[in-house]
Amino acid sequence: MLLELGNGVTWHSLRHFYASTLIYSGASVKAVQERLGHSSAETSLKIYAHMWPSGLRSRLGGSVRRGRRRW
Repeated sequence: MLLELGNGVTWHSLRHFYASTLIYSGASVKAVQERLGHSSAETSLKIYAHMWPSGLRSRLGGSVRRGRRRW
């Protein structure tokens, strides 16, 4: 049986919400990678770098593309 989420909520949006909550709660890049099952921390950063505090983004420099993904 499939669970209906309704009101435009998708499993993907719930996953994104979970990642956002982890980041805003102070989770490390490694913790987010492990919780979401990404193959590398770089994958997590490519998707969610814009959510970490600006201090982390500036320390990363040009290693992560800064564009926001549109879902």
